[in-house]
Amino acid sequence: MISIGLVSGPRSSVFEEQCRIALKLFETKRKEIDSSGLVNVVFHSPLSLMKADFTGMKTGAFSKEKREILVAIAVPLSVTDFETADVVSYIHKQLHEAADFGIDFLEHHQLEVQRAEFHEFIDDTMLCL
Repeated sequence: MISIGLVSGPRSSVFEEQCRIALKLFETKRKEIDSSGLVNVVFHSPLSLMKADFTGMKTGAFSKEKREILVAIAVPLSVTDFETADVVSYIHKQLHEAADFGIDFLEHHQLEVQRAEFHEFIDDTMLCL
């Protein structure tokens, strides 16, 4: 399934607040589902003291036996100025893109996952945000 993480700093924005809410929602919902794999999506806030040294998305830690991949997302500074509805839309879109990115990686390593299951889980959970 999908899990969410956030690398943030001492300052907070609407993005970080909404990301923390999504993080809790996904954690709760994920416990209810048996999954074919895990894509752990970590958002790197531009307000963090530890700035991302990349742009876009990149893969991180991978465990073939656990069927897990980390996908890191460098959040553009402009997102911190978004209104709540735009932030939620951004998070939703990025989760779908990260799911595809991570699933492609897992499939490349001959791990079969249910792509539609991931996207349905994202859509159903984001409705609660």
